[in-house]
Amino acid sequence: MEHYTRTTIIQPHMKIRRERVLPQSGEMIVKIGTEVTPGQIVARTPMQIVFAIVDAGQILGVSPEKVNALIEVENNAAVDEGTVLAKKKGLRARQVLSPVAGKLYDVINGRIFIQQAADWVETPALVSGKVVSHVGNRGVVIETYGAFIQGIWGSRNENHGKLKIMSRSNNGFLAKDQLTDDVSKHILAVGRLEHIEVLHLAQEMGIAGIIAGSMTADLCDAAYQLNYPIILTDGVGKQSMSPVIFGLLQQVEGRETSLFANYDASRGQRPEIIIPEPATPSSEAVQANKPLQIGQKVRLLRAPFVGQTGEVVEIFTLSQLLATGAKAQGANIRLADGQVVFTPFANVDVIV
Repeated sequence: MEHYTRTTIIQPHMKIRRERVLPQSGEMIVKIGTEVTPGQIVARTPMQIVFAIVDAGQILGVSPEKVNALIEVENNAAVDEGTVLAKKKGLRARQVLSPVAGKLYDVINGRIFIQQAADWVETPALVSGKVVSHVGNRGVVIETYGAFIQGIWGSRNENHGKLKIMSRSNNGFLAKDQLTDDVSKHILAVGRLEHIEVLHLAQEMGIAGIIAGSMTADLCDAAYQLNYPIILTDGVGKQSMSPVIFGLLQQVEGRETSLFANYDASRGQRPEIIIPEPATPSSEAVQANKPLQIGQKVRLLRAPFVGQTGEVVEIFTLSQLLATGAKAQGANIRLADGQVVFTPFANVDVIV
């Protein structure tokens, strides 16, 4: 019988495809085949269209039917604030000025409609790579190669910057005295986060984001108000960062790193850390949903071995008796120290 458990992708080298889409239909700035950088805009769409309406008939002192003959600007013509839109000559000369910049949209029943110049909602690539397809008129798909790590929790923001390791071990935490001028615009990696004051100081120092093993629930609530993203790799609480993840981050320190902490858990999405490198032809996308097998590397999700990694040495098809008196299906896991522990499938996270 095949058994499926939770899976987390932690790969130093793999092909990665990432969609970058707008909140609504818009225009694509880059063509398929274009090499993009993290800060490059790939798609944009105007914000909600706003009209300024001027009652020209009332201002000119004429009936609505006579306004059209007094218009000085053609439909769709650009106008600046103060541009003369309509004019009446004679002893009682009057004129209508545009209150905003934009374009003359239409004249309806004596009223002039000015479509205001719209600001744009822009979507940056956020990761370096090649545009391989368009997502309709909503965005693009970018393909890159490099390290890929799935997180467990994210603070909903996105950003990129060079990776800087801030703790000597996977259990170290970020301290105030570490936040010096050289952390600006960097992604900081630490074992744990413990103090809200440190998070606020990090914002003042202009960091680009944080990768941490864990932090407490109250800090998670506060993190939503910060202007930079935080991704937790191991959970909410006081867990250390997985040695597998910490070791990988140490290997790629100094490289441009992208944090995608804006995810939709209801659709099965998770926070993602992408660290591109030069293309590796043999690297392919990883298949995540595989049945549990002997020899697989796994991470344990519950106490007393929470966060520890090991290897599957035996899979039980029949339920086993637990210390609590309950029974559960599971597997024997050999931990890094050589200890073999039985773990229910629900507490096993396969690392691929």
